[in-house]
Amino acid sequence: MISRLLFIMALSVHLAAGAQTSTTAQPKVALWGARAVLLSTGSTARGAASPDGLKVPSVRDSHLSIRMSGKAVNSDPTPIPINNLAELLWSPGSNGFAITDSDGGLVGTWSVRLYVTTGGRLREVQVTDRVRSDFQTRTGGCRDEVPNVGAVGWLNPDRLLVVAEAPPHSSCRDMGTFRGYELSVRSGQPLRTFDAHALRTCCAALLGPRFNEGVR
Repeated sequence: MISRLLFIMALSVHLAAGAQTSTTAQPKVALWGARAVLLSTGSTARGAASPDGLKVPSVRDSHLSIRMSGKAVNSDPTPIPINNLAELLWSPGSNGFAITDSDGGLVGTWSVRLYVTTGGRLREVQVTDRVRSDFQTRTGGCRDEVPNVGAVGWLNPDRLLVVAEAPPHSSCRDMGTFRGYELSVRSGQPLRTFDAHALRTCCAALLGPRFNEGVR
């Protein structure tokens, strides 16, 4: 756990230093999901098209649009606002995607939004609040800190794997503690939970660099 926290802290310092000399300082890869794509403002992210190649994300002025056959797919809102360090994970069946982003950079509060295609439109499925509510019931947790939640991968087209994390703040006694959640894409409800060891055992290939520093 200590090495993982040191990794997050070191990366935060690196980004802060870079921000003093560049307005675009940010990681070059997604942090939460090993197969996620980091979205960059002002362009269509390379390699960010859906697996079937039919849907292409485009980011402009901190808003995300999904285009199909050259036309924007309707969503509510349209386009979708995204925050700092946003990363995107398509479902294997190309019928949905998850966005993980932060409201304040690396040490900000992270959350997930899940979208599925229904009748030619994008429908948002609420997941973050449900996961946070369950995670806050953990023993020894810090009740005054809002947990981070990020999408790390798809277990199948109907199951999304997310991770809830106690923020790496000194005010949080169990800072850096995390738990995995298997979610129903249809309802957004948690179906199964994984402690850190079980998560690494079952799904190490899905975890991004935020989780690959140190084993506990």
